[in-house]
Amino acid sequence: MSIGDSISPPGAKHNMTISSKIFISQWDTFSKRLLKRIDILKKEFEIEFIFVDIDIEKDLVSKFNVKEVPTIIILDNDVEINRIVGENLIKPLRSYFRKVTEENNGKNN
Repeated sequence: MSIGDSISPPGAKHNMTISSKIFISQWDTFSKRLLKRIDILKKEFEIEFIFVDIDIEKDLVSKFNVKEVPTIIILDNDVEINRIVGENLIKPLRSYFRKVTEENNGKNN
């Protein structure tokens, strides 16, 4: 896993509207840890993870008003619906994706 990778989990649906942009930096310790741990989440949820290097993608940093790294922005059809900032991202991200997954499963039943 490296900065700039886009990850879709195996079996991901092509009509998926939920995605996430993960703003990280190669020099940030917390970003490096996040890169290693995001593999766990991609196995659990059908969410596309797009890694954005803040030192390269300055236009996206500006567009999404990113002030800290790591920052994860959850999008639905390219509209921001949630933002998680800081070093402890995995637990709140997992909780959020579980909630969204449960809501979507309820709608499909």
